[in-house]
Amino acid sequence: MVAYGYWIGYEEAASAARSVQTYGIRLEGSRPLTDRLALRYTGEYAYQMDYRDNPNDFAVQYAHGLLGLTVRQQGWVVSATGALELFTSDDGVAFSTPLATLHAFQGWADRFLSTPPQGLRDLYVSLSVRRGRVQATGVYHDFASDDGDVAYGRELDLVAGYVLTPNLSLLVKYAAYEARAWSVDVQKYWLMMTFSF
Repeated sequence: MVAYGYWIGYEEAASAARSVQTYGIRLEGSRPLTDRLALRYTGEYAYQMDYRDNPNDFAVQYAHGLLGLTVRQQGWVVSATGALELFTSDDGVAFSTPLATLHAFQGWADRFLSTPPQGLRDLYVSLSVRRGRVQATGVYHDFASDDGDVAYGRELDLVAGYVLTPNLSLLVKYAAYEARAWSVDVQKYWLMMTFSF
């Protein structure tokens, strides 16, 4: 279990609305159920308020709950996950993560690099398969608002990687966002080669 606090203050008047203070707690881990089956879990809660010269007066919350199962069988590793991530809003100001690497979280199509004013609810499931040098993962997101229950859109993310040598690997990645009430339809493709020495 980890408890944390972040105080982010901007001196420039144009950025003062991004000044926030955040307090949270996070618990994550795994527990073997059998020799081949393990349960994974994550629970997190955070509370955020205006800070320093922020002209807005607000208090918003963040919550994330995740449950997953991992099965190991004859060289195969299969993991399935279901989760809900929630960013609440208060009078048009939503929970923000101004210093986060957001591409890794709310979909690889990058439609939610900042939280919409009505907040965000991300209900997602994932399936990952690994065998030898190959790993493939698929993630499906259903996005909606916290306030008003507006259906923003849904997204499918796919990635596959192959380790050629200990120093060289290939990765193919795809993201498709289908807009309903937020942003526009987007498809993105990546082909990556990573070399380390």
